Amino acid sequence: MHSSRRRPVNPGAPQDLWSAALDGSAERREAALGMFRPIDRFFTVSRHGLAAWSNMQSGRHEVRTATVK
Repeated sequence: MHSSRRRPVNPGAPQDLWSAALDGSAERREAALGMFRPIDRFFTVSRHGLAAWSNMQSGRHEVRTATVK
């Protein structure tokens, strides 16, 4: 399966996370993620189905890591 965030028709609408088979079939809404600024709309999904994203804070330059248990 492949996961992605589908662009809403209305850019100010809440964001959803969708999955689909690699050939584009079997599309399924996985989660309602909520509101995001355009600059914060970058996501990654692990092979175990965990979604991760980070928000942009102007003026701060940091690298963060996290361990998922």
